[in-house]
Amino acid sequence: MRENRRFSTVVTAVVTQIVAAGVFLAICADSAICAPGEESWGAKMFPVKRHNFGRVALQANAEYVFELENIWEEDVRIVGVYSSCTCTSVSVNTKKLKSLEKAEVLAKLNTTGQHTKNVGATLTVILETKTRNKERGGENILHDEVQLEVKGYIRPDVVMTPGVVEFGSVPLGKSVSRLVRLEYAGTNEWQLTRMLRSSPYVYARAEEVRRANGEIVYDVVVTLNRKKDAPEGYIRDVLHFVTNETPVGQKEPTALTLPIQAAVVSPLQAKPSPFLIGVLHPGEKVMKSLVIRNDLPFRVQSVTSPDKRFRFTFSDQESPVHMISVLFATGSPDQASPDTSPLDNGENIAQKIYVRTNLDEDEPIVVDVQGRLFPASPENVSVTDREPQPEPPVMSTPEPVVRFTAPSLEATEEAAGSTGTSDSDSGNHGEGRAVRLAFKPPSIESGLTNAEHEAVGARSVSE
Repeated sequence: MRENRRFSTVVTAVVTQIVAAGVFLAICADSAICAPGEESWGAKMFPVKRHNFGRVALQANAEYVFELENIWEEDVRIVGVYSSCTCTSVSVNTKKLKSLEKAEVLAKLNTTGQHTKNVGATLTVILETKTRNKERGGENILHDEVQLEVKGYIRPDVVMTPGVVEFGSVPLGKSVSRLVRLEYAGTNEWQLTRMLRSSPYVYARAEEVRRANGEIVYDVVVTLNRKKDAPEGYIRDVLHFVTNETPVGQKEPTALTLPIQAAVVSPLQAKPSPFLIGVLHPGEKVMKSLVIRNDLPFRVQSVTSPDKRFRFTFSDQESPVHMISVLFATGSPDQASPDTSPLDNGENIAQKIYVRTNLDEDEPIVVDVQGRLFPASPENVSVTDREPQPEPPVMSTPEPVVRFTAPSLEATEEAAGSTGTSDSDSGNHGEGRAVRLAFKPPSIESGLTNAEHEAVGARSVSE
């Protein structure tokens, strides 16, 4: 009976495995994601699954990025990540991957002093995807777990401050430096022998500043872009500090690591430049936008101008594009900068706006401002602002006065049927001659029309 039961149990287990395999094959029949092989479909997405941090100083920033790529046609979702030890934390930068998209799983050692010497952890990444089933229809959900291994040795006798060199965003063509202090507590024979780096744009110089009673201190100056030839883009490097120690069982001397991170960016661009505020009159305001742009996100720290009539509004959040609201309100002359140029008919506004960002605090962006302020004109001044003027005296309008000169009469002679000439000396008066009296109009001093002139003249003659 016992043998029959044992045989029945074995048969049941085998049948269960066969059925499960059949279901799995049916689910994956329409997808290459379930192709047979040594690795699972999730493990094939990770080109690297193990990392050794080596010897790490206290307070050092020991990080490593495991990259994964969705090599399948179906979308893959990262359901979760967790670590088997508090000596290592783990995080992921994105949770959904379409075909050929990549993600990063970040592993970070805890170097605060809670864990020292040999440490290690297993990082588990849970993946999920959906496949189509032609036979049954609909979709099937597949899960997979991928284990990543990390280990290292956290030295309790070496402290590095800071634990990572963060240059942040560095303008193209500029060289910057950071100071790192390396402290050792142990024997007086301990010393740095050399420093190694991979990037040609990173330079380091170490100087011993203390050696007494087993305490040894080095100041390390790390310089990025010393020759100012670093191209635009991200720079990630690790500086290795090689000492004169050779641990038991190892052939190579001990090396401490210091991560270096930087982003070389193109210069910031300000538009419009010059910044034109137009023509204004007293009491008027103008508001315009100033745009600051860069390839990488940055933060605006301050916006100032020597002219107190400017007001600025901006966001302090990181963004590749910042829009600064600029308000110019005409005010009293004492608010203007001494650099303003007074004119006979107004003020020539030629100012500057200084924008400071976290990319380059020492050298702000300078934007030229141009405009014109005209003085107040009578049309722009209210009645209450005008000075009182004396009222003109009231004068009655006189009646027009017409003065006439005495009319004059001139005598002209015309021959009446005679061709003889007149002879004033002769005694013949009135014979063969006609005398006509011609009227000469009077002179008029008032403004009358010609018709009125003739009427007045005719009246004078009749009188």
